[in-house]
Amino acid sequence: MARRMCSHPNIRDYPDEIRDIAERFVDLQDVRLSADYDPYGTLFKSDVEDFIASARDALRAFEDVGRRSQRAIAAREGSVSCFVGL
Repeated sequence: MARRMCSHPNIRDYPDEIRDIAERFVDLQDVRLSADYDPYGTLFKSDVEDFIASARDALRAFEDVGRRSQRAIAAREGSVSCFVGL
């Protein structure tokens, strides 16, 4: 559900920073699903380090948008679930 919310057309209503965070969330979740369920998938240590850095950057970006924007995100029905996984 969180992935669907981050990909939902309403995400366009948010500032660029929020859309970037949502996009990272979707990308990272795709990688996680592939790692969990693709028996032929291969991840290199350098790739994993990049994914971790991307997740950290997304968390910092979310913190930087400020409380007002964070509350606005949470107030929209279902949209907070987009960011729970961060």
